[in-house]
Amino acid sequence: MSEEAPKFSAMFARYCDVYGRRSTTSDEREAATVFYTELAERMRISHAFTSYDAAADFLDDYERRFSAPTSAGKDLMASTMSLFRERLPRPAAPLAAPVLSVLFNDRHLSQSLGLPIPNQVIRAGVHLGLRLRAAQLRRRRPRTRSRFNPGKAGSRMYPGGYALDELGSLNRGN
Repeated sequence: MSEEAPKFSAMFARYCDVYGRRSTTSDEREAATVFYTELAERMRISHAFTSYDAAADFLDDYERRFSAPTSAGKDLMASTMSLFRERLPRPAAPLAAPVLSVLFNDRHLSQSLGLPIPNQVIRAGVHLGLRLRAAQLRRRRPRTRSRFNPGKAGSRMYPGGYALDELGSLNRGN
């Protein structure tokens, strides 16, 4: 999938627009487009975008046409699910798969990754929970330091930290 890097700008902006402390601005969407276009060029990806709207349209069309179940996708989802499950409050951990499906907000993508299609109660609960979190974040002062520290332990998956070549589901044996 050589088009992966540029379309991330659309995915992240869409999530932030609905569940972030505030919606993204047009300048932020443009900056994301410039960043991911540069990343694509450095990765020798030939299909880059010159606008956020073009990246968003491409994302929708690409996933509609090419998302399909694969063994690699199932392996990736198993790895992702274990990381996601540990981030949820313990009582919600059994709902990790339908919650992740709600977050993807794409029925076809969820099916291609082997995720259940959540019912309306779960969808409404996840949406309400994330909107409440966004309201809470708006009232907090912004962080002055990042919670991400490259190479340092950040989850139970890599308790002693990690090197780049150790990341991913293939290297963890999932």
